[in-house]
Amino acid sequence: MCFNISIAKTKVKLEDKFKAQFEKGVNFQPNYFITAFTKPQIPIITGDNQDKIQLFNWGLIPHWVKSEEQARDISSMTFNSRIETAHEKPSFRDSFKKKHCLIIADGFFEWKTKEKNKIPHYIYKENNELFSFAGIWSEWVNQDTGEVNKTCSILTHNANEFMAEIHNTKKRQPVFLKNENSYQWLNNKLDTKNLIQQSSETTLSTHIIAKDFRTLGNNKSVINK
Repeated sequence: MCFNISIAKTKVKLEDKFKAQFEKGVNFQPNYFITAFTKPQIPIITGDNQDKIQLFNWGLIPHWVKSEEQARDISSMTFNSRIETAHEKPSFRDSFKKKHCLIIADGFFEWKTKEKNKIPHYIYKENNELFSFAGIWSEWVNQDTGEVNKTCSILTHNANEFMAEIHNTKKRQPVFLKNENSYQWLNNKLDTKNLIQQSSETTLSTHIIAKDFRTLGNNKSVINK
């Protein structure tokens, strides 16, 4: 799965890479470690607004949710969505059909299980460049307050050989988008089979990091190359 990501690049670098601008007034702060369990806002580009980078809450809330309590519960279980079944799951199927997005990152974290130990790895693309995960999004209106909540989920698939060696318990990985097919995904012109194949072929690098890296914030000296 994918519950922990890095977006350490600046606002300007994100805008240059994706040829899109942050919405006015958005206060984006780079962060080496972002965990889904804090329900953070993360930068995405939606299919219906491709020249804007927006901040959406991580943890998808389907439009049909009735109450705030139900929304909290569901969003804690929808950080990821399996691409193989997203088209049929009630929480994901409407978004998977017509609400695609790019979820921006420059790395992510997984733990390799070795005997009784869990060894954290930082995973990234060549030259630590920015990239995008295939994602889906939703808007949910809180009927009590009228507030519109914009949320998203990262798609995952069975791990390729490289990722299965690291994420060696569940053996899943996020769906990576190549630069040339990212906008095909946004425009619903990339089928699931091709998307999984291209994601599986993505070249990645990794190195082990200090076990206490989460307590050290954005200090990249925690990286053990």
